Amino acid sequence: MFEKIHSRLDSNKFITVEGGCDFLVDEVDGFMVQGWTTDHQVPAFSAVYSGQVQLFGTQTGTSHYGDQQFYGKLAQGFNFGIQTGRVSLWLAYNLANANADRLMAADYVKSLGKMRNRLKDFMSFGEMRRPLDVVGSIPTLSYSVNDAGTSTPVMLPAIQTSTWQQKDSVVVVFANSRIQSPAGTAGGVIPFSFQFVGTDYGLGGNLTVQIITPTTDSTVLTVGNTFSRNVDLPNLGLVAYLIKGHPAVNIDEAELPTLNIYPNPTHTSFSIDCQEEGPIKVSIYNNLGQLVLEKVTTNKVVNVANIPGGIYTVSIWLNEVQHISKLIKQ
Repeated sequence: MFEKIHSRLDSNKFITVEGGCDFLVDEVDGFMVQGWTTDHQVPAFSAVYSGQVQLFGTQTGTSHYGDQQFYGKLAQGFNFGIQTGRVSLWLAYNLANANADRLMAADYVKSLGKMRNRLKDFMSFGEMRRPLDVVGSIPTLSYSVNDAGTSTPVMLPAIQTSTWQQKDSVVVVFANSRIQSPAGTAGGVIPFSFQFVGTDYGLGGNLTVQIITPTTDSTVLTVGNTFSRNVDLPNLGLVAYLIKGHPAVNIDEAELPTLNIYPNPTHTSFSIDCQEEGPIKVSIYNNLGQLVLEKVTTNKVVNVANIPGGIYTVSIWLNEVQHISKLIKQ
């Protein structure tokens, strides 16, 4: 039955199910959850066993609007990939009569929804990766969660974060769940820093970075293979960093023919020892698999004066055949 349903679905649609349906793990694309009630939890079931992370259904009732539990659970669930669901109709239809606390709650729910929609290619169809380390004096938020009449104490960092990858693009998300004070006004920021290393995600060469909020995008920045950032995130603020690169090259030298290059070692340039005429594409990679130089030569000479000293892998395309050589730059 599920195979027939899948065969008739559009590529942008998927099947979800509620509850512990382990026997359906190969048939469904997502799981509906009620949310998490204690700290130190991760969405291991869906993240590990399903082909893509899809979590739905955090309850956002009216009884806790304005308290830390409401914002803490929403920020945690958002970073687990949950789509905020079953929002109280009171929130939708009574904003005109709402007090400052409830207006602030409505704004936060809308911000989470807008951000998740902007990141749907990652949070719906990408792969959840290990979160980055958040460096700084991050406040710990304490509150109680009531589940089936039982009150459970929860302690979570105010900054909740997640990392998602879709092919050669990665998005890093941060949500500040600390309540604004006084209600409805800006109540400070939480400073922290993080570092992103492209090769940890199979990305080589220079990276491009774009800062995303629920409503805006920044200009695109070009950085090296490592991106570090100091962030001052306002209370109840959301920000994401969209990082793109190209796949780092992992050349299996044992399977490719070699070609002589000289002089080697060299200080400034090397020549390619071959009889063929015409343009030759040359790509040079460092020991991390990052592309440091690429050019097409017609005289069989490659200038490497501007790259640092070290040992490099040289890829040479000749008559549609790739040749590999080692280069020592002094």
